[in-house]
Amino acid sequence: FAPVNEAFDGLPLGWFANLLLPENEDILTKILSYHVVAGAAFSTDLTDGQALTTLEGTALTVNIAGGTITISDASGKDVDIVEADIEASNGVLHLTREIFVPELDVVEVARISGYSTLVSLVETAGLTETLEGEGPFTIFAPNNLAFEGLVAPEGEALTDLLTYHVVADELLAADLTDGQVLTTVQGEDITVNIDGTTVTITDANGNVSTVSRTDLVGSNGVIHGLEAVLLPAATIPEVASIYGYSGLVDALVAAGLDEALAGSSWTVFAPTNEVFEGLPVDGDGNPVIENPLLSNILTYHAIEGDPIFSGDLTDGQVATMANGDEVTVSIDEGTGAVTLTDELGNMVGVTATDIRASNGVIHEIDGLLTPSLDMVDVATLNGFTTLVDLAVGAGLGPVLTDPDANLTIFAPTNEAFDAVSEVLGGLTEAEVLAVLQYHALPAIRDAASFTIDGEQIATAQGEIVTVRLDGEAVTLEDGQGNTVNVTAVDVAANNGLIHVIDAVLLPPTPEGGN
Repeated sequence: FAPVNEAFDGLPLGWFANLLLPENEDILTKILSYHVVAGAAFSTDLTDGQALTTLEGTALTVNIAGGTITISDASGKDVDIVEADIEASNGVLHLTREIFVPELDVVEVARISGYSTLVSLVETAGLTETLEGEGPFTIFAPNNLAFEGLVAPEGEALTDLLTYHVVADELLAADLTDGQVLTTVQGEDITVNIDGTTVTITDANGNVSTVSRTDLVGSNGVIHGLEAVLLPAATIPEVASIYGYSGLVDALVAAGLDEALAGSSWTVFAPTNEVFEGLPVDGDGNPVIENPLLSNILTYHAIEGDPIFSGDLTDGQVATMANGDEVTVSIDEGTGAVTLTDELGNMVGVTATDIRASNGVIHEIDGLLTPSLDMVDVATLNGFTTLVDLAVGAGLGPVLTDPDANLTIFAPTNEAFDAVSEVLGGLTEAEVLAVLQYHALPAIRDAASFTIDGEQIATAQGEIVTVRLDGEAVTLEDGQGNTVNVTAVDVAANNGLIHVIDAVLLPPTPEGGN
């Protein structure tokens, strides 16, 4: 029984392309062999009600009414014979208007319907045999795109996630009603919402997924396609982990805050992994930011209390974070883009919103919110660990943490200090102190204030540094005649500013000195 070309257009979306994939060859073989009967059966040989056993192993049923022949497949669908009795040397062909579909379980239907990520996770969790069983099952199947960017849990948590998409009953689209509550195999409920022709499913956390396909019927159940993954009740850290915010989760664990954010109720602004990857590390690749600074920064990304969803944000809104500092919300009137301004004037964009957890909501941001930090903490956060170590060792810690310091620091990078390590190693403690003080100005000078080429500025050490301007490029000339490049400017602290330089400034050599 040979389907005409147009018959393949009638297959459910994606079936034809997916059947041609190497991993689905067994299903393709099953379907094709379901169209073949051993022996040449011409139309005159067929009788009403006759069962034709196919090479696939199950039968097709012949129907004859008023001289018209149709064939019923395993689903009960009647298929017309377009042209009969096309004789060949080794048999006969009957052209059919549609394709016969043998009994396919819901796993097989998911495979050829394009839900390959879901099928792969089902295999990983060891659930394939169960879902190939008697059923009946209704599977709410997230498409492959829904899983992109998510990190599947392992072990029992993966099983819970997958079985939360399965109901132990066959529910066709016509069986779903608005407000219907369905208990999943995992044990928790999902809720059906119907608005006109739009059907959505709400999970235990309040996240909503749109039903994009319906009634992909298998022999032991039915599949409805979803545009997003449903989550059983999960805390902020658990949801953050599944959504791929591993940098945030790792930092919460390191700071000992993961348990706190699993309780109470929270709104969390979650920096992307790329933001955390940009934070400084030591020579072994370990983060250099530790408590109490780490806890201060992380609690500056969370608000305790009733969840604040995107619809609750307003332009100019000031939010008090868990560490006590404030963040200001800005909403672009034209585009609706949301940005947050931190205590030091830095702005970050909100790039995803309303990722719900059982105890709150997560909004994604593209940068790190910086609380009110002094010069030491800001220098540490930006990776100037050698400068911090030398300054604290020289007794300058109290000065750099003084709220009223009002300093400008030219901060050499760690690499800059490495380049003069032998020189510094030969200096006395007093001389090291002098070098460090030579990098500080006893007043706040932002980049815009340097407008005069050749300006000589007095440092806290007492000697002069000369500013050189060449277009937008700014360099400094030290007391030894060395030229140093300013590579970044106006890194704000609550008691001053930092400008980054690529070499260490050296004051003039005192008479008879080193």
